[in-house]
Amino acid sequence: MIVVVNGYNCQKTADQCIRSVFNQTKTDFTLIVVDDCSDDRTDLVIDRFTDDSRVISLRTEINGGAAYARWTAMKMIKALNVVEPVVWIDMDDYLCNDKALEIVQEKYDGGAEVTYGNIIYPNGHVSGESYTRDADF
Repeated sequence: MIVVVNGYNCQKTADQCIRSVFNQTKTDFTLIVVDDCSDDRTDLVIDRFTDDSRVISLRTEINGGAAYARWTAMKMIKALNVVEPVVWIDMDDYLCNDKALEIVQEKYDGGAEVTYGNIIYPNGHVSGESYTRDADF
């Protein structure tokens, strides 16, 4: 499994986001972290995690936005030449369920093409619904 975390100027949220990935019960993943040319100290937060062999840290040369950062990650995924599920997390978000990656893997193994979850806001409001699109849909 590949987990992609991307963001711009997320020094205040990067640690919680990345730790939420490391706190998962599923531990066999590659974490690609893309700093979208931040001008705060996001890079220093990311650097604290790069000793882990599962982490690939990338920095864009320009601040191109979320789509550009994700495209940068996609180039790395292509270079790795792997076919695995990819989980996308914005650096100002985090996984609040320690089994989130296990759930995605189970859905993928069962033939799902797309799985997404809810957003839980700090006030407790839940947005969206969980959804899985099976390959035969």
